[in-house]
Amino acid sequence: MALNPAKLEKDILATFKTGLETEPDSSVSVDGAVKCKHTESDIAGLLADNIVNYAAGAQIMATPGPFLFPNPVPPHTPPVLPDLQVYLLPFDCLITTAGKLALKNSISDSFAMKDPSMSLISAGVAAYISTLTLWQSPQKNTTTGVCFPGVPPVFKPSPKGRSMEACAKMMAEAIHGTFTSSVYQGVAFTILLGTGPIVGSPLF
Repeated sequence: MALNPAKLEKDILATFKTGLETEPDSSVSVDGAVKCKHTESDIAGLLADNIVNYAAGAQIMATPGPFLFPNPVPPHTPPVLPDLQVYLLPFDCLITTAGKLALKNSISDSFAMKDPSMSLISAGVAAYISTLTLWQSPQKNTTTGVCFPGVPPVFKPSPKGRSMEACAKMMAEAIHGTFTSSVYQGVAFTILLGTGPIVGSPLF
């Protein structure tokens, strides 16, 4: 797995189209009157889902280490031995939903404020990235630590006439740029009881 901006763009476009869906409006006495089928909160939730699903593909690399485990020979005193099997192994994020509600709320607030620059969404994406704290490799090595977001995404106001496709592409590229400029650092624990640092590992 890895971050997939093409899928994010496709999902965002689908959410935009969902936001344009209408249904008959029986609250007014005008023939053919319609209203939006989905609320702003619904669309905010879908956009949050799009970002969370995209983040589920994020990976980090277990470098630079070193990863060490105690000398297995009694009395287990130093020198410690290197645990070489962990090097150059990708770790997948185990929990991507911890910041989902806050992300949805930031999107909803941006909608409510009619913010053309979507600055609240930008801040919400950066804050969401910081919630990606627990990772695991296919070999069940784990790491916990802090994910430092990169430059928050810049969403340029859409000029009149810009297509939904172009808007979805712009939004996906901005979010992807923030994720891939983010770095993780923490402490890793191997299945052989080794431990070591992961410093400045970029998300990919």
